[in-house]
Amino acid sequence: AIPATYAMMWVGSLALAGIPFFAGFYSKDAILIAAWFGEGLPAKYAYLLGIGAAFLTALYSWRLLIMTFNGKTRADEKVIGHLHEPGATMLIPLLVLSVGAVFAGFLGEGFFTQETFWKSALAFKAPSTEHVPLLIHYLPLIAAVIGIYLAYLFYFYRTNLPALLAKKYKHLHQFLLNKWYVDELYQLCFVTPSQKIGSLFWQKGDGDIIDGYGPNGIADKVMKASNRVSRAQSGYVYHYALSFMVGFALLIAWVFFR
Repeated sequence: AIPATYAMMWVGSLALAGIPFFAGFYSKDAILIAAWFGEGLPAKYAYLLGIGAAFLTALYSWRLLIMTFNGKTRADEKVIGHLHEPGATMLIPLLVLSVGAVFAGFLGEGFFTQETFWKSALAFKAPSTEHVPLLIHYLPLIAAVIGIYLAYLFYFYRTNLPALLAKKYKHLHQFLLNKWYVDELYQLCFVTPSQKIGSLFWQKGDGDIIDGYGPNGIADKVMKASNRVSRAQSGYVYHYALSFMVGFALLIAWVFFR
């Protein structure tokens, strides 16, 4: 139904996996070899992480491709009925990207490291690849091929395997399904303490101290004092006369007995 999209998905997946002669192969190869020739254990660790990333990228790229375009249809008939190629505004940019994914790697290889155009703008030293062990050189490709193979095995040929493995290794599956519990750890270590500290500053600092002794506190005390004073204004004349007489008597007493 959408052969152009399917073909470009293949091209993109091949490039992402780093298959030879596609753009991803040259960029990934250069990065991993540079990591291998780096100094110290961190460089070797970065290389191993890159191998793991190459494996997972290939696995999930082909998982996406297989589960979207092959196997059992998961969409309902209404969705299938409206399935069509995207318009030119989407298809042309995808075509340009696909052409780049196919040709940009081997046509542009060495442009940054072997040409002189960038020599005054970039401070870059390309590692020597003359003595790269064969295993180190081809391990990224091997990891990518294994990832593609496992994607076909799990999601095309034996689609029951993921469920069986998840059931057999349920604790590991739950651990990975919860993303190593990174979100929970982040919530426990950062979000919850930040919320408690913020609540403390809001209730005690802003509410009790700033508002309690600041503008709101002064306004509240003035309001309470005015309420007390207003109670003396009863509106009855005899209350005012009594207050006048008491005040006058106190004044007389003060004059005579001071």
